Amino acid sequence: MIEILLYLVKSILAGAIFFGFYLLFMRKESYLLLNRYYLLVSALLMLLLPLLGNFLAPSHFRIGKQAPLPIITLPEIVITAHRVVTPEQEKVLVNWALIGYLVITAAMLLGLIYSIFRIIRFYKSAMKAERLKDNIYLVPENGSPFSFMGRIFISSRYADHPGLGSILIHENAHIHQKHILDLILLELLSSIFWFNPFFFLIKKAIREVHEYLADREVIRKGAEPLTYQQLLFNEVSGNPQYIIANNFNLLTKKRIVMLLKKSGKSAAIRIGIMMPVLLTTAFIIGVVQTNNLNAQISEPPSSVATVQEPTPPAPPATPGEALIPEPPAPAAAPAVPQKADPPAKKSTPAAKTTYPVKQKSEVKYTKPVVKEDDGKTVYKVVDKMPEYPGGPDAMSKYMVGAIKYPKTAVEKGIMGTVYITFVVEKDGAISNVKVLRGVGGGCDEEALRVVGEMPNWIPGKNKGKAVRVQFNLPVKFALS
Repeated sequence: MIEILLYLVKSILAGAIFFGFYLLFMRKESYLLLNRYYLLVSALLMLLLPLLGNFLAPSHFRIGKQAPLPIITLPEIVITAHRVVTPEQEKVLVNWALIGYLVITAAMLLGLIYSIFRIIRFYKSAMKAERLKDNIYLVPENGSPFSFMGRIFISSRYADHPGLGSILIHENAHIHQKHILDLILLELLSSIFWFNPFFFLIKKAIREVHEYLADREVIRKGAEPLTYQQLLFNEVSGNPQYIIANNFNLLTKKRIVMLLKKSGKSAAIRIGIMMPVLLTTAFIIGVVQTNNLNAQISEPPSSVATVQEPTPPAPPATPGEALIPEPPAPAAAPAVPQKADPPAKKSTPAAKTTYPVKQKSEVKYTKPVVKEDDGKTVYKVVDKMPEYPGGPDAMSKYMVGAIKYPKTAVEKGIMGTVYITFVVEKDGAISNVKVLRGVGGGCDEEALRVVGEMPNWIPGKNKGKAVRVQFNLPVKFALS
């Protein structure tokens, strides 16, 4: 359940970042193709970025310092103010949430299907009407021109309209540039991921871009800008529109403003500078994980299972023998000073003569000394892990029955997860019970009390010997 909520939060945050960037730097600029593809890619990244951390496993990006060895984290215990939610009950809650999601999604998809059905019905009736060309249909309804799936539907009142040529160019631009595919994709995404408002905002924005692109094509093919603007202005009053069709009179006022607008180089530079910042921020949101919280919380490092002492220094060398520690190869024996003859008179300087002496070097290797378990070492993973008497279910029942939601926390509406760390001693007793992260309101103290009063565990063993092992236990307090 937490993973699902985390995905939703990340998806909405990504949408806020991408769409916010579009509003600030791109919406009012005339880089229309860039805007179109940016919006489409943003919609897809809103789906994929929250999953990025999973694809990077096991090298997750996590907040804080990661522990050198993983500490076993026990299954979460969930406590409520009025009742205890066991894992089985929590599954029931998840199922109800899933049912609610499916009901709303089905309603959204039915609305989409109904709109498609209306267009199909309209299309069938239009097939009986007069055609201007193979893909252009004159229909009796007094509606606005629109295109859908390669067909253009025009009211019969446009048959002799002076702006008919521009209207047809506009609608053909929608067809040739495959705008319908964008609309279908975004309609599906906004129907399935209806909880994310940014899919709806992106869908609305891309409709605007579609109209701007089609208008640009009309001007490119020789239409007089002022005449075309007047045509757009006359089409302000609209008729029923279809949610996945491109309607000619959509967003008329904005289209008039954007018709001849040309963005300068400064806008392109501004977008180019800010784009890496946008992508970096979105990437960080995607990869940061909140699992393994014990690795994120400030925790004093525990001792490692095996401690290796430094190798004792070799004894000083004696003439004719050299002790060479592992691993360097033996070096050449140094020259040994030879005593000179007895000194002569003081007026005669003493002479010193040295002779190279061939010495036999004997290589001796010393094995590393490993410190045996002194009984104080705390292990994180051992051959046979400690067990609560009766297994995990029995421990869950004990915790559920013993923990009471503190009255102060209930009154103040305090909720959250308390992370407890403790050590199972060699005799199975519980010791070193500490709070790694708490929520206050008496919840920390209650979790400490119950964990500290746990009955003795079946101790863990490493190489056949009972050892001390550390565990983390999350205890979640939730108000229903």
